Amino acid sequence: MTLQINGKSFTALVDSGADITIISSKFWPKSWPLSPVSSVFTSAGKATDIQQSIEIFLCKGPEGQAATIQPYVTDIAINLWERDLLSQWGAYTNFPYVSPAATNTMSKMNYNPLKGLGQENGHMEPITAEMRPPYKGLGYPVQN
Repeated sequence: MTLQINGKSFTALVDSGADITIISSKFWPKSWPLSPVSSVFTSAGKATDIQQSIEIFLCKGPEGQAATIQPYVTDIAINLWERDLLSQWGAYTNFPYVSPAATNTMSKMNYNPLKGLGQENGHMEPITAEMRPPYKGLGYPVQN
């Protein structure tokens, strides 16, 4: 998705798995001031030389929607749009497909999609663990 930050176009991957927007240092304009940050970002890798924009920029979305952003900048391969930006537009991630096997299992557990997981579904009180000889642990027969 391509956005305008301070009049400059930035293309990035929409990544709703993290909280903050990160711009690759190779795409960040040298004339835009940065401040060092004493944090380490981790996900699939580890970013250590992290800086943050000193300025809070006006950002324009793909449909002209406005937001403000104070992105972090580090040496990553691609730019990442995160929840800090997307939430300002009321955007959210929706995964509507649930496999038939998962739907069947959830149905057997009396899952109610209007109440969510664990909300008045199945057992309301903690379940006491009971031994069932000749089974132990995960329920496999004991090997002699």
